[in-house]
Amino acid sequence: MDIHYTIREVANRLHKSEQSVVKWLKDGKLPYIEVSERRRLIAESDLNEFLNRRKICPPDKHIDKVRTDIAFSHSSSLTTEEGRAEMNVRIPKIDWRKELSHVRN
Repeated sequence: MDIHYTIREVANRLHKSEQSVVKWLKDGKLPYIEVSERRRLIAESDLNEFLNRRKICPPDKHIDKVRTDIAFSHSSSLTTEEGRAEMNVRIPKIDWRKELSHVRN
């Protein structure tokens, strides 16, 4: 036998307002049983189905892995001459002795 919840119980369970639950009922998004003019009950199976329809799946992990691999390969390739040439990055050679000649110990 299916468990049934009142509007208040559904609202509390989902951390939503009772007005939100009533709107879902009026919009036909959440089925209910009308016990009387002022009392409606929601079956647990209907509530679970409603929640499953609202489930959002995260993006494919493969896509995220490809993005990470590309970002990592670009950042790590800067450590080699070929990588810098490939990225068109020029790092000027600096003679630090000249640059720091004005600094005394």
